[in-house]
Amino acid sequence: MKSLTKIESGVLSLCLFAVSVFVCLALVEVFLEGRSNTKREKMLEQKNAGKCSMPSENKKLIYTFIPNKCGSNSKGYRDYEYSYIKEGGILRIVVIGDSVAQGQGVDLNQSFPKVLEQKLNALISGEGRKVQVINLARSGYTTSQELIILEQEAFLYSPDLIIWSYVLNDPAHPYYDIGNPMGMYYFQPRFYTVELVKEALVKIRERIMTRICNTEYPAFVHCVYWKDVKSNIKHIAKLTDERGTPVILVIHPVFNDSGDFNSYPFRTLHKQLSSLASDNGIEAVDLTQAYLPYDPVELAQKKEDGLIDPWHPNIKGNEIVANYILGVLKDNQSFRDWAGKSY
Repeated sequence: MKSLTKIESGVLSLCLFAVSVFVCLALVEVFLEGRSNTKREKMLEQKNAGKCSMPSENKKLIYTFIPNKCGSNSKGYRDYEYSYIKEGGILRIVVIGDSVAQGQGVDLNQSFPKVLEQKLNALISGEGRKVQVINLARSGYTTSQELIILEQEAFLYSPDLIIWSYVLNDPAHPYYDIGNPMGMYYFQPRFYTVELVKEALVKIRERIMTRICNTEYPAFVHCVYWKDVKSNIKHIAKLTDERGTPVILVIHPVFNDSGDFNSYPFRTLHKQLSSLASDNGIEAVDLTQAYLPYDPVELAQKKEDGLIDPWHPNIKGNEIVANYILGVLKDNQSFRDWAGKSY
C-alpha cells in the first residue's frame, strides 16, 4: 500500500482534529441544552412560569404575557382594552416600564397609572373630554426591551405624552441577570455554547468592574452599564422627538428599612439620571422628593419573609406616585390649556 505523503498525512490529521472539535462542541451543546432545560423545569415548579406568560414572537422581547389571561388584555398588558384609534376629545398618556408601572402586588385600579387616570379625569372641564392612561409596562422588562415597546407599539395609540417609569435595576441584562428569572426562563439561544461564552464575558466584565464601582446593586449596575444608559436615554429622546411627543422620565427610588429618605443612599445617582434626561431634552421627575415625608416601610410592599420589597410600592406608595405626577402635569401650561382649567 502506498504510504501517505507528509502533506496528505497533515491534511488527514487536520481533518481528524476538526471532526474531533466538532464532535466535542456538539456534545457540549447537547449537555448545555439539557442543563438549561433542567433549570427551566425547576423554575416552572418554583415560580409557576408559563402560566401567565409565553415566548414572544419578537425575539428581542424574549417573552410576553398571554393575551386575555391572568388579568392581561388582548395585547398582553395588564390594563383595560384600548383601541389604537383615538377619538376626538381624548388625551392619551402611554406608560412604559416594568413591574412597578404594571402595578405588581396591587389591584389594577390601585396601580399608579390607573390612579393617575382617575385623578386627571376628575380635573377636566368640558363635555366629551377624557384622559386615557394606557399601560404598556411589563414585569421583568429592562430598558433595552422597553425601547422595543416604544418603537413598535406605543405610537400606535397616538399618545400625547409618554411617561417612562424608570427603576434602578433597569440597566440590567435582560436574561443574564439573576434578578430576572423570566428572562432566564424564556431565553433560548440558537447555540448554547456561543451563549455560554457571551455570558462568561459579561460576568468577567462585571467582576472586573467591582474594583472601581460601588458594589450596592443599583449603583453597581449603573456604573457597569452607564454607557448603555446614556445611549438608551438618547434613543428615547430621539424617537419621541421625531414623533413630536413629549416624554417624562419618572425615577423610582429603592425602598430600604434602614433609614428614611433624607438619608437615601442613591441621591447622587438620581441626580445623574435627571441631568442625563435634561441634557437630552427629557423632563425628569425624581420621586425621592415625593417620598421624603414618609418612612420607606410605610410605602413598600412586604415579601413572604416579612422583609420589605425594595422595588414595589404598596397601595399608599402608588397613590403618592400618582399624586406627584399629577402635580407635575398641573404645572404644565399645555395640559392646563387642554383641561380647560387654571391651577
